[in-house]
Amino acid sequence: MASLKSPYGIYELFNRPDLHYSQLISKTEFTHLDIIQSNDPNDRLTTELKNHPAGALLFNKLVHQIEDYELIMIDTRGTRGITVDMTVLASDLVISPIKPELVSAREFVRGTLNLYQSLEIFTDYGLTLPPLKAVINCLDHTKDAKEIVETLYDIFANTPNPHIELLNFTIPNRVAYREAASRSLPVHIHSSKEDENIRQLCTLLFPQWADRFIKK
Repeated sequence: MASLKSPYGIYELFNRPDLHYSQLISKTEFTHLDIIQSNDPNDRLTTELKNHPAGALLFNKLVHQIEDYELIMIDTRGTRGITVDMTVLASDLVISPIKPELVSAREFVRGTLNLYQSLEIFTDYGLTLPPLKAVINCLDHTKDAKEIVETLYDIFANTPNPHIELLNFTIPNRVAYREAASRSLPVHIHSSKEDENIRQLCTLLFPQWADRFIKK
């Protein structure tokens, strides 16, 4: 729902060095929330970045050229690829929702360990791999779900990678989240009942701004 929509987006961020980053930014109806739109439906960037000599590092350079923002959030696909690699290398923190399913959770841990292991070589060139905070998403109140959550905490506790953490917090499986997504609204605006949940989650993810999440 961009109210002042830029004709450009993420594709031009990589391919139009003649454009200042401010020309790529669209303003939204929400104060202090701007976006750079995804405008690469044919996924040309993946191929182009694979053929670029510094493809995985290019995003790090581009992101750090963007000024006047305290927080930049980058949404990626869930599957491994160069766009995920470059996003991790450009980030200070990785946030990942995880459903309370044992098979997907084990695959998530295994895939994440492989990802960090393959990117470890970049630390030789001055980059630091960011911590990853996972949060259990779509949790219902069944006995089975409770047992799975306990198992998930055991899996993460025994993960031999200090970068990876499973937060002591869960996002419930409630209709409000699906409704908010369908209406392109933040869930805490769509449903006042979820306001406190989102405040707690934000405080866990960004403790440096905890005072801003206090309800006034």
